[in-house]
Amino acid sequence: MVSTLAAPGPLITCDHMMRRDTGLGTAPRFVQAFSPGLPVLRGRMETHELCGGLLLHLADVEDLIDGVSENLLTPGLKLTMVLSGATELSYGGKAFHLAAAGQERAGVLISLARSDQFRRRWQAGRREIKCVLTLPAAWLERMAQQGSECWDAMQRFSAAHLSELRWLPSAAAQTALRRLFELQGVDPLVAALQREQVAVQLAAEIVQLFSPPRACVGTSVRVHQRMLQAKDFLDSGAAEGLGLDDIARQMATNPVDLQRHFRQVWGTTVFAYLRERKLVQARIALEDGASVMMAAELAGYGSAASFATAFKRLFGVTPSSVGR
Repeated sequence: MVSTLAAPGPLITCDHMMRRDTGLGTAPRFVQAFSPGLPVLRGRMETHELCGGLLLHLADVEDLIDGVSENLLTPGLKLTMVLSGATELSYGGKAFHLAAAGQERAGVLISLARSDQFRRRWQAGRREIKCVLTLPAAWLERMAQQGSECWDAMQRFSAAHLSELRWLPSAAAQTALRRLFELQGVDPLVAALQREQVAVQLAAEIVQLFSPPRACVGTSVRVHQRMLQAKDFLDSGAAEGLGLDDIARQMATNPVDLQRHFRQVWGTTVFAYLRERKLVQARIALEDGASVMMAAELAGYGSAASFATAFKRLFGVTPSSVGR
């Protein structure tokens, strides 16, 4: 097993970031021009190559700058999970705002069928504790050789570039993940075995997502596909002003099943998701120069204070700090 540590101390400089070789792809580079010795992060980042080729990336960092970094990632399935704080990133141009608050929007599983660009938006003062588990293409091919009943569904998902599932590991896996950030001083072999155990646990939960209906712990792949269609419908804006009965009718289902399946797949209710979508639109408006009050009205909030509370819960920052 091989592990890499980003920097030998609490401060990580621009030069350290640009010289990192984690096995996840090319070394990151900043879109902006920064001095090589400029501290850009405070904290720790570790990437561990585990048995079978699984890659586990752990980060407990605070941004010290505003900016954007990018690098080219190798193919595979990527599970990104935020345990604390928030992060802004994109895979192949598909953007995600992940935040631990409420846990319903903290994780995403995405497929990279081919190498593609990864971007991370940096914001001075923002803290994140994050885990990324990569299931490389070679690992997926070896799984196919085991005769797994999940393989056909996983192959379809992994072959569709930038396909995604909003998903959280089980409560037990989340607890185990948090313990991985408390291994300083633990015997190296014990720490390595704990990382192996947690990574395999996460990989098993990912595989279960694609199990046939009779073995599925949760929802079938067919339901996942329908809920992806439901999310696309909500994202299109066509659901604006509609009630749950109307939305269910559009999805050729009933309100009870729609609400139950939507929560199982996306971890939140239909209307909670719509509220989140409006908050994302409000953030974009703030970044384009809108006032806090204008953004609050766009998100459907009559009170700036209520808007600020909901905004900070989702993004980890206040609305007034976004447009600066």
